Amino acid sequence: MLAACATPWDPPGLRPHRAELQRHPGQRLFDATPYLLPVRGELIEFFCRWPTDRPLRIHLPQSANRHERRALDAAVVAWESAGLGLRFERVPRPQAEIDVAFLEADQTLRAEGTGFTLADCRLADAGPAAIAGPRLPAQLDRARIRIVRREQDEWSEEDHAYFAGELTGVMLHELAHALGFQGHTQFVDGILARDTKRSTRVGRRILAGEVFREPTLAALYGLPSGVVLSRRGVSIARTEVLDRLLPGRPGPWVRVGDRSGRVFWRAPKGEWGVTLVSVTTARRQPERLVLLPD
Repeated sequence: MLAACATPWDPPGLRPHRAELQRHPGQRLFDATPYLLPVRGELIEFFCRWPTDRPLRIHLPQSANRHERRALDAAVVAWESAGLGLRFERVPRPQAEIDVAFLEADQTLRAEGTGFTLADCRLADAGPAAIAGPRLPAQLDRARIRIVRREQDEWSEEDHAYFAGELTGVMLHELAHALGFQGHTQFVDGILARDTKRSTRVGRRILAGEVFREPTLAALYGLPSGVVLSRRGVSIARTEVLDRLLPGRPGPWVRVGDRSGRVFWRAPKGEWGVTLVSVTTARRQPERLVLLPD
């Protein structure tokens, strides 16, 4: 079993990759929320990640002060050294694949806690033949990270030093989502947990010079992007609203969150597609899958 028999989670699509996963003791991929593609009477669960054969272009907020910049940079450097094979290149916002920004005070209501991340997976082809095998032609191609900014008007140098660890931890956590791990780990410490106190402890250790390792993301990046975990049958009537949109169009993009998912296309004035109403319900009871068109 995976993860030293810590869980009964054993999706068919990962069985050929057991040897690779066993190279990462302590990994918690079974806590991840996979990307979901509901199409032609199937609900396909799959993982999606960035390619590692080139630098990943990232933009950090220009408004960051020197303390914030140090905290954010420390998180980026930590992920570069985490054994995933990733390199980052700092670029202006229009060129960025991962865009990081602070939320203004009037925007923080969108964020639950310290921020949020949207990580979009692109399917090069969603035709029947292209998605029939053990791996979808899919990889991440855009992510947006938004971080709640603390008020700092009267902060001392000690205040900045104290909260730098928190910001580093938040950035490590949100970058994990941007790199392809959706969901949160359960009952363990570390930056993939929902509890900010846990990621803050990691952030402070990183700023103190400790080496960063994250076996769950290392396990994810040891798998091919687009690897199919499972295929579950649903009524063709439940996927029909998306099936009608697929023919003749490249793409689409897929996004998944804690509650809902999206299958969509991009347009100059925004995006359009369908919303998967409840990720949890769809995964547990595919026969209750609900897709709502925009």
